[in-house]
Amino acid sequence: MRSLKETVCSLGVVVAFAWAVAMPSAPLWGQTVQGVITGTVFDAAGAVVPNATVTLTNEGTNIAQTKTTGSDGGYRFDLVPPG
Repeated sequence: MRSLKETVCSLGVVVAFAWAVAMPSAPLWGQTVQGVITGTVFDAAGAVVPNATVTLTNEGTNIAQTKTTGSDGGYRFDLVPPG
């Protein structure tokens, strides 16, 4: 049977190894070429428009993404490539 000291030491080694493996990849999350576009749809009176369809089209590739606004009139396009 392992002693408490050996168990704690082993746990420390596992935690240190996991940290050493995970930390070098953390800055890579910031190195992306995609962006995010957010907005809110309003009508002519200035009220938000829920359930409106918003389409984002890349004119270079003609690829379109479509979102539906939420109850607050907001929409969000994630992972939008530049262009």
